[in-house]
Amino acid sequence: MRALNSRNVQGRLLHSALEQSKVFGALRSELLKDLVEICDVVSLNKGEYLFREGDVSSGFYIVHHGAIRLHKVSPEGSKQILKIFRRRESFGESTVVSLSCYPADACADCPTILARVDKMGIQKLGRKSEAIRQCLSSSLVRHLDHLVSKLEARAFFSPESRLAQWILDEGIGEVVNGPSSFEIGCPKRSVADELEIASETFSRKLRNLRERGYIRVSGSRIEILDSEGLRVIATKEH
Repeated sequence: MRALNSRNVQGRLLHSALEQSKVFGALRSELLKDLVEICDVVSLNKGEYLFREGDVSSGFYIVHHGAIRLHKVSPEGSKQILKIFRRRESFGESTVVSLSCYPADACADCPTILARVDKMGIQKLGRKSEAIRQCLSSSLVRHLDHLVSKLEARAFFSPESRLAQWILDEGIGEVVNGPSSFEIGCPKRSVADELEIASETFSRKLRNLRERGYIRVSGSRIEILDSEGLRVIATKEH
């Protein structure tokens, strides 16, 4: 793990990461400038750990580029992927609100650049700004919604339905002109693990959706061609 040293480069990158993030993107520019002052940039190589379960929290993180895999390790050594965080997404907010330690391991699935939001700094800004408090609260609600949705999907929906819903979720907010598209941003095997689908099944279902005209796949980019059709598939139970 390494920090970028150039102050100007770091400042521009941090402002971009904060402005584009789901957690702080709606804030006015003055608050974004205040946030830049309490952040720093962290760069990780593929497979490098950002933190381990039980490490004392120094803040939370926003993915600017790449992907972070959050997982738990069982006493037997098996890994359970909780979520893969990609560009614009944040994680670890609960540790600046109530928890003192990180509740899981965080590892880079590919070369990754993040903005670290300092714990004491964000607590101080949060006491002064209701807007920042609302941003953090909304982000925590999103994380809880994701956890509930994941439990429901595992219990009630088929692998194809889970894959269709994941594609729709990833495509939200990425539309500029024309069809929605997005970069997977991490190995497809990791996505399969996150969705609790065997790698072979994941590849087969993805190919099937492509052949039926719901999506177009080009390398690591997925383009949604038929969002309504995907929604129908996503709602099919076992």
